[in-house]
Amino acid sequence: MGQVVQKQELAVGEVTVMSELAYDANPSLGYTVYLEEAGALIPYLVLTDDYNDSGNTLLLRKHTMDEVRRYHPIEAGATSYYNGCEIDTWLSTEFVSMLSGLNIETSSINITVENTYGASPHRGETEYIDREVFLLSRGEVFTVKQ
Repeated sequence: MGQVVQKQELAVGEVTVMSELAYDANPSLGYTVYLEEAGALIPYLVLTDDYNDSGNTLLLRKHTMDEVRRYHPIEAGATSYYNGCEIDTWLSTEFVSMLSGLNIETSSINITVENTYGASPHRGETEYIDREVFLLSRGEVFTVKQ
């Protein structure tokens, strides 16, 4: 069974759900939890208790993984499309299986095509995908919430 461990000791009954540890909900509690990944406890930052207004708690793995994963093979005509790319497939299958025993809610993620290489009929289009585990977009990583 998966295991979630809080970074600091809290009084029994003080925290009942992980979203109460979110940095934007209660920064005084700290915001690191440890999830069991393939038998090892790995630190995750609890970023928000309401990702994309879904009510889902967003966790970010504190450290990058040692192994390198590619987005797509480098070849002529390779796309930068996320849905179904190699890293998306790996996250949704192998990585999520390392978190077995945890109840991971599926989030609906909207992907809007803003920049493309060359002319593209898809610029400005939005697609919605459902994922348990996903990479944050560049905009999500570098945008500061006001």
